[in-house]
Parts: sequence; structure tokens; C-alpha cells
Amino acid sequence: MQVNDYLEHYQVKGAHWGVKNGPPYPLDSSLSTGKSLTKKAKKKPGGIFSKVSKKIKERRAASKAKAEEKVNKRTAYKRLSDDELRKKKDRLRLENEYLDELAKNRDKNISKGRKMVARIIEKSGENIITQLVTYTLGTGVNAVAGQDIVNPKKGQKDK
Repeated sequence: MQVNDYLEHYQVKGAHWGVKNGPPYPLDSSLSTGKSLTKKAKKKPGGIFSKVSKKIKERRAASKAKAEEKVNKRTAYKRLSDDELRKKKDRLRLENEYLDELAKNRDKNISKGRKMVARIIEKSGENIITQLVTYTLGTGVNAVAGQDIVNPKKGQKDK
């Protein structure tokens, strides 16, 4: 068995990745093979290309309608009467008040254990921040003074 020191490939010379000249088989028996296949297939009514192009046109029309709908939603309030606008405003205010009430009730329903854990985490965070600030300030004072005046780990002079 021999090891080859070269790379071989079996592609068409000059071909580009993902570029196809057309299907290797006819899409319809009445169409001839060759480069003119796609042109004939596109022209033939009811062929696969006409079905695909119809779907593409439908998608484009749907996206265009969606874009127009967005524009209409943004300017819809300008076409409302004063009463309609007032009703919508009142509805939004009521919804916001309802959500505020839900949030208040949610706070009341939190268990005692969860409140205790929240307090412990809060106190621990405060303690860690206090120790960090004390250490940083103590180290800074010692650096400015050029000697160990403050023990940064305790925050006071050594006795």
C-alpha cells in the first residue's frame, strides 16, 4: 500500500460551489434537455417553475401587506375620534392599574422563608461590599503613607 503525497479532486474544473447549470434530468417530459430547459420550463404554464414563481409572488404580496399594516398601526390613532381615543386611553390606564395590583398581591404572597433568604442575601452583599471598600481604602492609605498604618483586612490599626 502506498501513501500519496498529493491531493486529488474530481470536480469540474472552473466550477463554482453552489452554482448549478440546471437539473440533470428534465422536469417535464415535454421539455427537452440542455441549457434551454429552464427557459422552456419557465414559459410553460402550470410547470414547476410557474408554481414556484406563483408562491414567491404570494410571499412578496403578503410581506408587502404586512409592512403596510405596520404603517397603518402606527398612524391609526390619528384617524380615531376623540371618544374612541379617550376609551383606548382609559383602557390602557385600567390595564396598568391592574398590573400594579397584581404586583402588590404577589409581594404579599411571598413565603416567609423566601423573604428570609432574600434578607440574608442582601445582608451578605452589603457585608462583602463593606469589606471590599475597607480593604481597598486600607491598602491605599498604606501605599500613600509608605508604611503599614492600617491593617486592610480588619480596617483598623494593629494593637
